[in-house]
Amino acid sequence: SSPMLPPLPFLWAEGVVLFYNTIENKSANWGTSPFYWYLIALVKGLLGCFVFALLGVFKLRPSAATATATTSPKILSLFGVELYLNTWLLEYLLPAVVFVALYSLLPHKELRFILPAFPIFNVAAAEGLAGIWSVLSPSAETKGKN
Repeated sequence: SSPMLPPLPFLWAEGVVLFYNTIENKSANWGTSPFYWYLIALVKGLLGCFVFALLGVFKLRPSAATATATTSPKILSLFGVELYLNTWLLEYLLPAVVFVALYSLLPHKELRFILPAFPIFNVAAAEGLAGIWSVLSPSAETKGKN
């Protein structure tokens, strides 16, 4: 399909690209960046959502709302707010973090490579904002709207 790809009886373009980038490690021919470049790209690409995504890993709840049952382990209780580990979110967020970490090992980096992980980080940011909302308006938590 392209003069750059080797002729194979069964050609799978993505497999050839994967082989070129990982096994042959020739992606460095197109420029290299440090391993932490994707972290910087995530902070800039998600703008302020990155901070809320970090907060999304933890579930904030007012102390008065702890009467409801939770399976998440409590981490901290401070100033009338309890901090829980958001275990259901980690099930989705961990593969996205591993995805970005694996791409960080390759020398050639482009933002388009990690764009599929952005929606998962946005879900984490939404969960972080929901936790802040539940602390700032405890009536929503007690009415069961959270």
